[in-house]
Amino acid sequence: MKRLIAVALLLAGIALGCTPDEGPGLELDFGGICHAIAFTALDEQILDDAVVLDLAADGVDDGAWALIDPGDADLYLQRLPAPGPRLELKIPREDAGAVDLFAGASAGEAWITYASGDQFRAARLFDQQIVDIANFDAFPGDSGAWERRLIFSGRRPLLLASPTSSTDSTVRFYLGRLDPDLQLAQTWELAFPSDCYTDGISDCVPVSYPRWHILDVAEADGESSALLLIEFERAFQDIDTRTTGVTTLEIVLGSDDVPAASKREHIDLLWSHRSAGLRVEPGQIARDAAGYYVLVGATVEDETDLVLSDITDYRLLRHNQRVGTYGLLARPAKYTNSHLIQLPDQVALGQIFATNWYAARLVDLEIDREPVAQAKVPEGSQPIRAGNQQILLRAQEGPDARALLGCAEQ
Repeated sequence: MKRLIAVALLLAGIALGCTPDEGPGLELDFGGICHAIAFTALDEQILDDAVVLDLAADGVDDGAWALIDPGDADLYLQRLPAPGPRLELKIPREDAGAVDLFAGASAGEAWITYASGDQFRAARLFDQQIVDIANFDAFPGDSGAWERRLIFSGRRPLLLASPTSSTDSTVRFYLGRLDPDLQLAQTWELAFPSDCYTDGISDCVPVSYPRWHILDVAEADGESSALLLIEFERAFQDIDTRTTGVTTLEIVLGSDDVPAASKREHIDLLWSHRSAGLRVEPGQIARDAAGYYVLVGATVEDETDLVLSDITDYRLLRHNQRVGTYGLLARPAKYTNSHLIQLPDQVALGQIFATNWYAARLVDLEIDREPVAQAKVPEGSQPIRAGNQQILLRAQEGPDARALLGCAEQ
């Protein structure tokens, strides 16, 4: 009971600021394509009295919010650059994995959500304080297990409920539109029937989906549609072989407040196997002015019939939505620690070798290797994208650092 009370309002006990009547009213600056990129160190040591678990940049100068563990019973939010306001969340530190901190669709804005079991709470951060809190425990109001995310179409927040499995070939999502005060204004069901799997002679093979899982959400930019990367596992009736892969789900809310959604699989991002323990990890998506890039890898818990490269390599795919083409750019080895980084209207591919961090622009179906940005990082550093070009660098040993990857001076 004590734990339930502690998270009942997600951020109970913190004074709320005044909610702006029409939102921040600031647009993110995504203008200008970089012809060369460079790293800039923002904080070589973010905090000396706490571990930084997550980071969300708000798009105003070097401003950001950090989810921190100072060693107390509860988690906190720390405003950066330090020293800024530190807010106690009333969320136990053992629930850190249930908290998601991410950049918003407008400058000056960040969001935090708490998802645990049937509980889903969201709060909006603006002007160094919490200005809105909402409880979505009852959404979507349908039986079954759901994974919920706060997403954006343009600058409008939406609430998505994605199934964790499906017993037949039809996959159903639920979508809610939020008012400025974060109340559900309208909801929809988005149903996607599966393709028919047949040899052309026999009837369609019945399929089910033992697993659906949201891997990543493309960074909101205040203009674009919501874009998600979702893992699935597909099982065929009376057939041992399963298929694991990823699908992209794109959602746009029109001027009439009616959503349009599309779902796409990519044949180059599929794994056929007999193991129930194959998972997509990592799974990242980022967009540019003409489409998006997907970086995925596979992990297994036991032996499968996969070839070695299916486990030891990533797959980097490009989908150009403007001309309707896609292609597999590369299969970088996992020891490269490859990752996608969102830049203004474009995407970079980052890699870390020992203490060297490299980044190169992705230009349609090519990796621009001249010039390549480079920076020194502590051994074992893992980059965590914070939005608005900021990166949290978690080190195995030593302090947590913060960096910016942006356009180099011409």
